[in-house]
Amino acid sequence: MGIRHAAIAGVVLLAVAVAGCGSSATSSTTTENKPRVAFQSPALNTRGFIPASLRCSENKIWLPLRWGALPANAEELAIYVARFGKPAATSSGSARAVLIAQQLIIGLKPTLHGLTVGKLPRGALIGRFEVGSKRTSICPPKGSSKEGVLFRLYVLPHRQGIGRGSQKSELLNKLSSEAEAVGAFATGYS
Repeated sequence: MGIRHAAIAGVVLLAVAVAGCGSSATSSTTTENKPRVAFQSPALNTRGFIPASLRCSENKIWLPLRWGALPANAEELAIYVARFGKPAATSSGSARAVLIAQQLIIGLKPTLHGLTVGKLPRGALIGRFEVGSKRTSICPPKGSSKEGVLFRLYVLPHRQGIGRGSQKSELLNKLSSEAEAVGAFATGYS
């Protein structure tokens, strides 16, 4: 495993705790015992990174996503996307990274098996959340190859009825606790 793969793997560990956040300890334990759904992007290169030719966009699906079989009782899907800074090793040997931006795609129908690049499916919304008091794009700056992006799929047993103005911490905690199954992967730009 190369340094870059190790760094992204470190982000995955950190991001799994943060992705369901409000309180990372509660959320990570809430989702770690859930069944797993295969979740990935067919656009990743052979090393598992986003090709530089794919341009990020805040307002549409910019990376094609695919997922495996869902539980029979799935009623809605949500996808959490988080952008992280360059991971740094801590004194304990684990990796830490700063959360830069967050996005949530909600209202996805369980009959979908993936998302293609382009506009959102009918009935879906993209919500963006500030990190602290600063609103930052989910898209890394041009030429940035030191940041990571986490994608997490939540499979939900009922429609959430989430709309504009929902509070981030309540929303992410609710998704983490109510999810029937989850899938996640982390990557970065090549």
